[in-house]
Amino acid sequence: MGISITEGEFMDLIERLPDDDKGKVKLDTLIEELSSVLGKQVDVSDVDSALKDMKVEVTDKEYFNLVKTLPVDAEGKVYQKRLLDGVKALQRGKVAMNNLVPFLENMGIKLSHKELEDFSQNLPVDGGGKVDLKNVTMKMKEFTGEKIDATDPKNILGDMGIEVNDKECLELQKLLPADDDNRVFQNRLLSALKSFKGGKIDANNLNTVLRNMGIKLKNKEFKNVIQNQPVDADGNVSLKKVMSDVKAVTGKLQVIIKIKILIL
Repeated sequence: MGISITEGEFMDLIERLPDDDKGKVKLDTLIEELSSVLGKQVDVSDVDSALKDMKVEVTDKEYFNLVKTLPVDAEGKVYQKRLLDGVKALQRGKVAMNNLVPFLENMGIKLSHKELEDFSQNLPVDGGGKVDLKNVTMKMKEFTGEKIDATDPKNILGDMGIEVNDKECLELQKLLPADDDNRVFQNRLLSALKSFKGGKIDANNLNTVLRNMGIKLKNKEFKNVIQNQPVDADGNVSLKKVMSDVKAVTGKLQVIIKIKILIL
C-alpha cells in the first residue's frame, strides 16, 4: 500500500485490530484503524499553520529545526500523529498558559477541572504568562502515562499482579474515562484502582503491586499495611482493604508533617 510505519505504530495498530477465529481482519477495518494510528496527512507547507492551531509558539529557527526532523514523504506530506510526536520532542517553543487547555486537547489529552489544576501546579511560567513546551510535554508524560486498551483491563491488571473477575472487570470499565478509541491513560487506570471496590492481590507480591501502582511505602509503613491484611485460602488479600490501609498510613504521616511545620 506504500505506507511505511514504525515498530511502535505497528504495535499500536495490532492492538486495535479485531481478528476473527482464523486470525484475519477486514481490509476496511485495517484502513480505518491505520488512519486512527497515523492521523490525516498534513502538507509540510502547512506545518506553521498547524502549530498555530495547536497554540504552540516557536521562533523561525525552532520551526525549521522541527521541519527538518519530520518524516515527510515524497509528496511533501507528514502524518498528523507524527507531527504531534515531533512537537512533543521539540526542546524549544512556548505555550501561553491561557492556551494550555486547547494545546493539551490537540495532544489528545482532555483533563477534568481538578486534573487541570493538578497539572498546572508548579509549571514554571515566565513574565509573559508562557511556559516552555519541554516542561509541558515532560509533565504530560509524567501526569498521564501511556495510553492502554480500556476494553481489556483484566489482562493489564493481571500483568500488574491484580486479579479481578468478569463482573469486577465490567465495574472497573465504567470508572475509566476512555476516549473514542476505547483507550485510557495508564495513570487514570491506576487512579481508578485506588477507589475500586473489587480485586485481589497475592500477599507475597503486595509490595511489587503497590510499586506498579506508583505507591512507594517505607519499610515501617509497608509493615503497618501488610500486618492488617486478612489472607484468604488462596493466599490473596483484598485490593480495597489494602488501599484503605495505605490511605490511613499515608494520611497519618501527612498529619504528622503538618503538625511539625506548625510547631516550627
